[in-house]
Amino acid sequence: MLGLSGKSAKIISLLTVMTILFGVIFCFPAHATDQIEEDEAPASKSDVELAETGAVANMFLNKTALTLDINQEYKLIAFDAGTNASISTMKFTSSNTAVVKVVATTGVITALKAGTANITALDTKTNRKAVCKVTVTSKTYQAPMAPAATTAPTTAPAPAPTATTLSLSPSSATVFKGCYYQLFGSSNGTITYSSSNKNVATVSSVGIVYGVGAGSAVITAKASNKTATCYITVISGSYVHISNTTASMPAGKTLLLRTKSSGVSWSSSNTAVATVSDGWVVAKRAGRAVCLFAAGWIARRGRGDALIFV
Repeated sequence: MLGLSGKSAKIISLLTVMTILFGVIFCFPAHATDQIEEDEAPASKSDVELAETGAVANMFLNKTALTLDINQEYKLIAFDAGTNASISTMKFTSSNTAVVKVVATTGVITALKAGTANITALDTKTNRKAVCKVTVTSKTYQAPMAPAATTAPTTAPAPAPTATTLSLSPSSATVFKGCYYQLFGSSNGTITYSSSNKNVATVSSVGIVYGVGAGSAVITAKASNKTATCYITVISGSYVHISNTTASMPAGKTLLLRTKSSGVSWSSSNTAVATVSDGWVVAKRAGRAVCLFAAGWIARRGRGDALIFV
């Protein structure tokens, strides 16, 4: 090498440089430069977020096309296609706010006038988008009529009418002419009495029958739409004389009824009002009672009575 001339040395140097260049061009791996470029390129923001959240890139709206009347509202909801769960990180915008307006955070859209508009739903977390086309008709929306409210009654409803009850005892009786007989009527209403033959027997407003003449009569008690009857037979017979045929007494007082007959037995038609024993009448409480007595020794069965008012 030392003995080479200057021209030969230049040739050798040139060959050495060409050899080095050939090795760089043909021997160095081409993919190495590609790898450097890939390592230097930063990942996009959306790719990072998808990797961190595990979200699926696709989503859908509950409506992709919608027809509304003016003033009608509708709520758009975005769903994740992978989980079918609603997405809360949404932002909604309208392409024509003069036709359709939308609340950005809730997706509630309102039709304003006839026309069309696209509502874009953007997932602010993953940049996913979906669009709903809204067509607004020229008709004005009429909300369904709410059912009429029922008005509470201001007064309590009237109670159901109580059924009338009525009873009368006895159902038949024999009365001597000129004597009284007490009928007992019971009802939850007002009782009125009447006689079918007043020439035979009369009856008072409290059910006391008086024998007018021999014969038969029907005494009817009536309360509302209910009726009850007692068949009265009036007979003639020996009437035992009594000192009082009627008397009015204060409660707690006594009265002696006298008769000229012997062998007389006494009884009261209502011992709660008045009792009688051997002619002595004791007034118990307010009311009416008939004190009856009979003389058994008389062949035709004599009988008398006294009407007592307490």
